[in-house]
Amino acid sequence: FTSFILLVFCLKADAQKNYLKDAEKSFTSKEYYTASLLYKKAYDNAPKKDKPYILFQIAECYRSINNTKNAEVFYTKAVKANYIDALAVLYLADMQKMQEKYADALANYQKYKALVPSDPRGENGMLSCKLALDWKQSPTQYKVENLVQINTKDWDYSPSFVDKKYKKLIFSTTRSGVTGGQTDIG
Repeated sequence: FTSFILLVFCLKADAQKNYLKDAEKSFTSKEYYTASLLYKKAYDNAPKKDKPYILFQIAECYRSINNTKNAEVFYTKAVKANYIDALAVLYLADMQKMQEKYADALANYQKYKALVPSDPRGENGMLSCKLALDWKQSPTQYKVENLVQINTKDWDYSPSFVDKKYKKLIFSTTRSGVTGGQTDIG
């Protein structure tokens, strides 16, 4: 019976090592969603000293797939768990800024600047949050609207008008099935 218990314990410990190892492998291969799941499995039975690192890696996975909400959650957990790299604070601030949580982001940029005073990203982040808060308080005459004819959940970038009447637009995109063509926005 004792041998059986020992065998089960060893197998469980070995499985734990494999989750973390497999997560690292997936992360290195840029399989971020898979890596996030594996890191979460590794976290459950990880030694306390490894947990801050795993939380940070989960956040990195979410940041890499542009899931700012979950990235913020896990960067917050990593910072609270005393993860040693100051980048956790910087990236937490970045995720908050991307979600328009400017006051929270500003506070974290200030923390980052205190941790790494030589890195201009802290100062630049603080400045951008202050400007965003000011702009929200004093809107201009410009009105930004969602152009639903061309705006999708995919990444569209580098737009250019192709005619002088500003009726045709070309842009680069990650949309599946798109092989070229022009969009009439008039």
